[in-house]
Parts: sequence; C-alpha cells; structure tokens
Amino acid sequence: MFAGLWFAGAIGWYFIYQPVSESNTTEYTATIASIQPVTFYSITTEEYGAKFGIFFEDTVADMNALSNLSAGQIITFRIKNSDVSNLNNTNEIIYIVSLKTADTEIITIESYNKNNSKMQLQAVLGFAAGGSLCLIAAVLFLLWHKGKLGKR
Repeated sequence: MFAGLWFAGAIGWYFIYQPVSESNTTEYTATIASIQPVTFYSITTEEYGAKFGIFFEDTVADMNALSNLSAGQIITFRIKNSDVSNLNNTNEIIYIVSLKTADTEIITIESYNKNNSKMQLQAVLGFAAGGSLCLIAAVLFLLWHKGKLGKR
C-alpha cells in the first residue's frame, strides 16, 4: 500500500511541476521598495502588497545583477497566472519566474524551467526510490512471515 502511495506521489509530482512560458505567466513592471537576502532574496515593491521571492540560486542567470538590485530601481518580472490574484495580499510570497532590469536579464524563463526540471527529476526519483524500498520491505516481510509460519 505504501509503495503504491509513493509511486502515485511520483506521478503526481511530475504533473504538478509543468514548465512556465509566456502563455501561463503574466509580466509586471514595478519599483523596488526593498530587497532582502532572506533565505535567498525577498523583494517588496511600491506597487504591490505581496513579497516576491527568489529562492533557488540555480534559477539566476546573472547573480551579480541580482546582488546589485536596490530600492528605487525599476524591474520587470513574471509570475505564474495562478498567483496574479495574490498580488496585493501582504501575507503572500510569490515566486518570480523571470526578472530583468532595463539592461540585464537576471532570471529567464529558461533558467527557471531548467532548475524546475532538475528539482522535478530529483523528486520523482526520490518518490520512486521510496516506493521501491517500501515494496522490497513488504516482500521481505512476507517471505520472512511465510517462512516463520512454515516452521510451526
């Protein structure tokens, strides 16, 4: 049973993380109010209530440009369409899927997708390995239990 759940998790995880594109994201332009390197980077803007998060260094195409962002700077960013309704929710942290300034691309959709593909593969392999271990443990238990019953 647990093995089945692990394998179902692997399949579910595979379908949850679909690549982002211009068609399933929305682009915004905003002015940075503050930028804090908390857990990785958290950006607040003058225009929106939500915080915008950059949590995976592997998505960043230009780390130097990210480190040089500052308050008052105008940025253009993309978020998933499913997050658009949370733009003004001050309790939300929305993941940025692309980020650029007037002259530098900091995060591209391609770099975001590449990192997500890597994370997706790791998750699926983890679920598959967990399911396999549960299945092996169940078979070993049944063989041990069957052998134990036969000796009575």
